[in-house]
Amino acid sequence: MRRWIPLFCLALIAMSCEVTVVEPAPYDEVSEYLGTWNMDEYSDTFRSEHYYQIYIIRSRANYVYLKNFYDEGLVVRAEVRSGRLIIPAQIVNGYEIEGSGNRYDNRIDFNYSVFHRSYHPRITDFCQSVAYW
Repeated sequence: MRRWIPLFCLALIAMSCEVTVVEPAPYDEVSEYLGTWNMDEYSDTFRSEHYYQIYIIRSRANYVYLKNFYDEGLVVRAEVRSGRLIIPAQIVNGYEIEGSGNRYDNRIDFNYSVFHRSYHPRITDFCQSVAYW
């Protein structure tokens, strides 16, 4: 009987242990886009360059808002998908906007169009921009 006491104690100790498995946090590609970015915008239509800041904030799931887009105080909705920033066609304060952006290290290369619905003559501005930290 005494031979079983150490085995019983060992079994009791083993049953009281808890194994905790720590899983790595899932990759969140949206977080790579968040923050304040300096924007270097070139208009192919007007052949002019413009500098300003945009602010990218999280919306929901894989969506973000681009604040101060086109340096007009516009808040544009975009989706982060497979390393790209997709700006679906949308109307914001009289501007029709659509385009995309690709992230490379600490910069985002944008290509987009902005249609000025209230300007006469009606003009679509095609832009290429680089956003950087």
